[in-house]
Amino acid sequence: MVCAHFKLSTAGNALILAPPQQVTSTKRTSTASSLPSPTPKTIPGFTVHPDNIKQPSRPGQQVESRSSLNVRKLVAMRRKPRSCNNKKGIIWAQSCTVRYSNISIFGVLEYDPLKNVPSPNNVSNPEQYKQARDPLFVNLSEKAAAGDSDLKFAAGNVSVPVTNETIYATVRCSPDLDKQNCSDCLKESISEIPECCGGVGGGRVLRPSCYLRFESNPF
Repeated sequence: MVCAHFKLSTAGNALILAPPQQVTSTKRTSTASSLPSPTPKTIPGFTVHPDNIKQPSRPGQQVESRSSLNVRKLVAMRRKPRSCNNKKGIIWAQSCTVRYSNISIFGVLEYDPLKNVPSPNNVSNPEQYKQARDPLFVNLSEKAAAGDSDLKFAAGNVSVPVTNETIYATVRCSPDLDKQNCSDCLKESISEIPECCGGVGGGRVLRPSCYLRFESNPF
């Protein structure tokens, strides 16, 4: 199994991967607003989040944008039971990724662990849906990979012929990756879609270095 050495748990809308042998519970119950200033640690880590994530207002429109997102609540998860209180972990949330490790991860492309999250909703014409979805992801991946060291993110949508469905999609890479590594990571994730989400109207492919998502409704 891809995630054999990791344990998946959830906290709100977040997906958390952490080595199970290192996950420990804690009795701290501080809320995000009352958390004390953390003691500096020698754990290299960083957060990734696109700014002002807004879906395009019309089919075919491509957007790239920025926002400010407070990740204090996600960091607070580490202080609660069943969270990432260990030497290495990833939190994938609705609009951001929090990752940390006891070894350097900056600029390092990592494909594993891999987590696929398919939508439970089927589409009426899977082949037509695929023919519209795949070029959209290729286009968005090129835009995201061309981003700078602050942001490698792109979003867009496209109409599905005949069925009049709309596919909404986002892709992002850890911004410390170079263009080639970002492109390679997203290419691998796109190739995972048939296994993850073939025939359904949405899904997420989650990796340490990149992330993609598509849905049949705005998100």
